[in-house]
Amino acid sequence: MSIMVLIDAGLKVTALFAAAALLDRLLGRASAATRHVVWVAALAGAMALAPLSLTIPAWQLPLWPATAPDLPGVMFGVDATARDIAVPVTKPAAIPAPGAAIPWIALFWAVGSVLVASRMLVGSWAVRRIASRGSAPPEPMASRVAQLAGECGVSTEVLLIPGGAMPMTFGVLRPRILLPKEAVSWTPDRLDAVVLHELAHVRRRDTFWHGIANLACALYWPHPLAWRALHRALAMRECAADDFVLARGARPSDYARNLLEIARSLAAPRLCGSAAMARPSQLEGRLVAILDGKASRSAASRRFSLGAAVSSLAIALVLAGFHPVRAQDDAAVSQADAALASYNFDRAVALYGDLLADAERKYGPGSAQFARVLVKTGVALAASGQSAMAAQSFARAAAILSATAPDDPALAEALYRSGVHAQVARDNDTARDLYTRALAVARKAGSDALAARVLHNMALLAADPAEKERHIQEAIETASRLDNPGLLAASLEVYGRLLRETGRGAEADQAEERARLSRPAIPGRNAAATRPPLPEGVYRVGDGVNPPKLLLKTEPQYSDEARAAKVQGAVVLYAEIGPDGMARNVQVIRPLGLGLEEQAVRAVQQWRFAPGTRDGAPVTVAATIEVNFRLF
Repeated sequence: MSIMVLIDAGLKVTALFAAAALLDRLLGRASAATRHVVWVAALAGAMALAPLSLTIPAWQLPLWPATAPDLPGVMFGVDATARDIAVPVTKPAAIPAPGAAIPWIALFWAVGSVLVASRMLVGSWAVRRIASRGSAPPEPMASRVAQLAGECGVSTEVLLIPGGAMPMTFGVLRPRILLPKEAVSWTPDRLDAVVLHELAHVRRRDTFWHGIANLACALYWPHPLAWRALHRALAMRECAADDFVLARGARPSDYARNLLEIARSLAAPRLCGSAAMARPSQLEGRLVAILDGKASRSAASRRFSLGAAVSSLAIALVLAGFHPVRAQDDAAVSQADAALASYNFDRAVALYGDLLADAERKYGPGSAQFARVLVKTGVALAASGQSAMAAQSFARAAAILSATAPDDPALAEALYRSGVHAQVARDNDTARDLYTRALAVARKAGSDALAARVLHNMALLAADPAEKERHIQEAIETASRLDNPGLLAASLEVYGRLLRETGRGAEADQAEERARLSRPAIPGRNAAATRPPLPEGVYRVGDGVNPPKLLLKTEPQYSDEARAAKVQGAVVLYAEIGPDGMARNVQVIRPLGLGLEEQAVRAVQQWRFAPGTRDGAPVTVAATIEVNFRLF
């Protein structure tokens, strides 16, 4: 938990309480019982928001996927073979499952909630202690109380308590009414009025709803609107009980006088003043309402109560899935993702770095939100060729997510990537353990694409041929179902080698032919007539346009993923070679997957060409470049 998570919760309950305040105003001169339902429903909805926010999936507006156009180009032969050069790698750090550090702000909030809840419990204990010293009322007082209770349709126990305490009702499952011992000398009118007031609380189950309201305030104690809602709920609760008494024939002036006498002569016990009948802070408003001859005294209808409860729950459900802070984060992540998708590696790494610092500030360095950004940062670092730093990011993310979000798909990705780094470093035992954990999380999270990648690498590491064949067959089946031709072809090639090693040549031929057919065809020169027009100012080779010539070539690196998976093949790119001899608008026509297209694009972006010419002048020429990856 962090300050931004708490702000997110605060924004939601603000909306809920604001809706209750608006409805309270719109109700005009509705009865106090009706208004009490509104505020209790709002407080109960606030209580429900906390668990719902943890279980309801986040909702957001659908985004249209960005689709790349069918890119034109003219092939000219550039064979850029990536050789298997030994690169020093660092062994990934062990991935423990530490508990996430709790920021001070969260600790402060939790301590406040405990203190508020403790005050409520102490108040309940104080009332119970007072009740333990109570005694049954004498006749005929007991008979009159029983008669009134029967008329109200409730059954309850009445106790006389010492100490000059105000009348009150307590108990959730078995509400009881506490009256001061002085009640034996009250006039029949006053006794009837007080008992009816407390019976109204029993009939309306006010002690239960008061407990819910107090718990909501304990949960959202720093929020002033929570206390305002509780204050309104308590005020309307007492006014509704007053209306119940007046609706049964009590004269408003007599009832108001009795209320004043009780407030003047009796005191609310310490720590439990909210349970008392005549709280001084509410007395003036109640007296005005009692003497208002035009006020509605009706009880809240069942239809309205049900509607308020359903509406509050519906609002809570909507708010639970709405994460305004997370929505801002998602927009920033989308911007960084777009930079990586367009192969702007420096910008992508910088944006993810900013996101990482922002997530650490907002959510804390031990949070799942921070770890998810850490995984994305690792992917960007790997794509930009910073393998060691990427491995550190994945290992740290895996440690955090193992403790905070053990079923998160990001954990599966972090474990898989850490396993890849261990496999490249030839620490196969560590790699097997990480792959096993990654596969379990991926399956639980429903991430079949990642499960296929993990199974492919597990097959390569398996010592037992039967286990190797089982893993690679499952990887092939999953890749086929997901329509992932790159991974399917790579898995089929591994399967073909396995079959050939075990003397099953015919089956190996079939697997290798299927692998060849799985890869999309490379565009050829004869496809030029069907290609769409080029952007303005970009030319094709031919008709007086001469092709660019490669002057300086940077060898592409193998990605750790592809090296671990032993993937080979060609990545085909579209590029526009400008008059300055640099490749721009580099895009992938045929990928290989597992990070090889990023490495191919990154390498081509560093190549230098003698520009193509038209009538002797340098121009921008479209080209299709084939970058070959081979392991030796």
